[in-house]
Amino acid sequence: MVLLYIPAPLVRHSRFFASFEECKGEFDVTFWLRRIGEIVEERQIDVVLPISEFAIRTLSERQKSIGWAAKLPQLPNPHKFDIATNKAELS
Repeated sequence: MVLLYIPAPLVRHSRFFASFEECKGEFDVTFWLRRIGEIVEERQIDVVLPISEFAIRTLSERQKSIGWAAKLPQLPNPHKFDIATNKAELS
């Protein structure tokens, strides 16, 4: 299952994803987190894997406040993640 705000035809038609959902309108982190929670509950999802830098960082920052955080893998500390994703900081 993939949840996107930006249209991505290659992801939508990929054989690697069983389902695809695209959110319309202006991006809102609170809605995005709530929608993920709804999908996790509706489909009885066991593991949520964030794959973008934005998703990893956002979920890392807010994992203590979301009810389905136990479904996430261990996520890095947001500060250390910022260092790892910035070449100048990492060097």
